[in-house]
Amino acid sequence: MFVGVYYLYKYSISGEFKIVIYAACLVSLAVLTKGPVGYLLPTLVWIIYHFYKNKLKNIPIKEFIIYTFISFAPIALWYIYIAISSDSFVLNDFIQYHIRLLSTGDAGHSGPFYYHFVVLLIGCFPSSILALNSFRFKNMSETSERFYFRQWNIILFLVVLILFSIVQTKILHYSSLCYFPLTFLAANSIYKQSIGNGTIKKYQNILIFIFGLIWSILMLGFPYILANKNNFIHLIKDKVTYAVISDNNFNISLVDYLPGIILFIGTIIFLVYLFRAKKNKNLNLENSYFYVLASVMLSIVLLLPFLAPKIEYALQGKPIELYSKLKNQDAFVITAGFKSYAPYFYNERKYENSSAYKNLSFGDFEKYLLTSELNKDVYIITKINYDTLNFKGIELKKIYSNGGFSFYKKNKTNNTFNK
Repeated sequence: MFVGVYYLYKYSISGEFKIVIYAACLVSLAVLTKGPVGYLLPTLVWIIYHFYKNKLKNIPIKEFIIYTFISFAPIALWYIYIAISSDSFVLNDFIQYHIRLLSTGDAGHSGPFYYHFVVLLIGCFPSSILALNSFRFKNMSETSERFYFRQWNIILFLVVLILFSIVQTKILHYSSLCYFPLTFLAANSIYKQSIGNGTIKKYQNILIFIFGLIWSILMLGFPYILANKNNFIHLIKDKVTYAVISDNNFNISLVDYLPGIILFIGTIIFLVYLFRAKKNKNLNLENSYFYVLASVMLSIVLLLPFLAPKIEYALQGKPIELYSKLKNQDAFVITAGFKSYAPYFYNERKYENSSAYKNLSFGDFEKYLLTSELNKDVYIITKINYDTLNFKGIELKKIYSNGGFSFYKKNKTNNTFNK
């Protein structure tokens, strides 16, 4: 999607028709993978930039129509095939799903309007702080090409941030397209500092130090708490969180502390270098940002293969084990009280065991499986705090509870046919 935006930017400065074709082909891939939003975001950026720059003059209507046609051509063929093969059910469900994402906190993923502002500020450290210097629409003594590209990145960032702040469903990765413009703007700030055309402010350096210190303490404290969970678990009041931590052995080792140690060292070196650069004008201040950026990179590289898989297993390992174990059985596997894509993937759900096959919505399909006599077993996975009154009058057998989840089985009825 970002490459599609880049080619739209290239078209805006060159006016070459073939570049619009390149952009449309790339946006069509974004639409195939992300749905209509893959077209909406790049197109909004293009429209906003054009009207900001040219007002109502020189509107490229022909190019826009061709761009739109190419962008939707591949997905249109897919939609037509789905509509024909599924009697419009899947397509209708797809449309309803996107409406729910926009208007409700679907699947429990709701949050305040400022949710993504906080996610980007904290999660994209230190780029989110460094980028603040580049959020200006005026020329900052830069080449015209860099100036225009910076404007495109600012518009892209604001479009994504505002749009997904309006959308009621708040999920962490929804604002992930902001990462590209944000890191470019951060790099631009450092570059301007290095050539003497800009200055990273004192408050930004203070924020970088504070955030670096907090993140390093969290990265050190989290594995320590897990390694000594018996000393802290009594403080946890949430039933699910309590079960997740108490039922799992995290096997914390020294390597799990390395991300926090490296980030702490990088943050301290950053602070020391700032003080040295203040006294010695021959030192390049921008070099101090290398240490904090490098330490963030190394800490993430070490966090992902070592500590992250242990957390992932604790959060969803038990249900995934069951999904995988049941994939060769001809049985229904569903979740109750929460939504998850895991049963579709790890259980390799067959079409004849899906709601689409029965032409039912997700909620009606769940009710059908729980209340109907079937010739297949039904396995139900819930969080341990799920209200079992929802199962009242249904003959279920509780298999076990572990890792914050409870697992139930509804036995098949042998005298049923074709259900």
